[in-house]
Amino acid sequence: MNYSSETTRSCNAFKSGKDLENRMEGHLVETNYLETNKFLMRDTDRKKAFSKQVTVEKSITGKGRICDFLIKSPKFKKGLIIEAKHQTNSSNMENMLIYTALSMVKSKKPGMLVLDGGGFSKGLVIYLKELEKLNKNFMVRDFKTFCKEIC
Repeated sequence: MNYSSETTRSCNAFKSGKDLENRMEGHLVETNYLETNKFLMRDTDRKKAFSKQVTVEKSITGKGRICDFLIKSPKFKKGLIIEAKHQTNSSNMENMLIYTALSMVKSKKPGMLVLDGGGFSKGLVIYLKELEKLNKNFMVRDFKTFCKEIC
């Protein structure tokens, strides 16, 4: 495969991932979540608030980790870390998804991994569901279930 086709594939994947994040943000706004500055998230008296691209805790390698969304709601008063992942076909990106999932499991805050696109391998989905069974603070959801649970 030549460099230009790799670049095009990466750009398409990024656009799809960004589209998923935009749909999730739209759902949060439609269900009365207010976007707030990530530095004010702790201090807001709003019952439903969210911030985007927030640095939370450390990853399994000890580096700062940026999540797609951090939300606060009556159900998640101390916050819920949300990672959005879109994939239309199986790829090497699945290794990064395992890293993300393990970092979420290590976290002190609850986390939700939202999968979209239907391109994740069966083995990866089984592995993520097993992680979910072992850790009460880690959830794997699809976009529709995310929408039902977050409102």
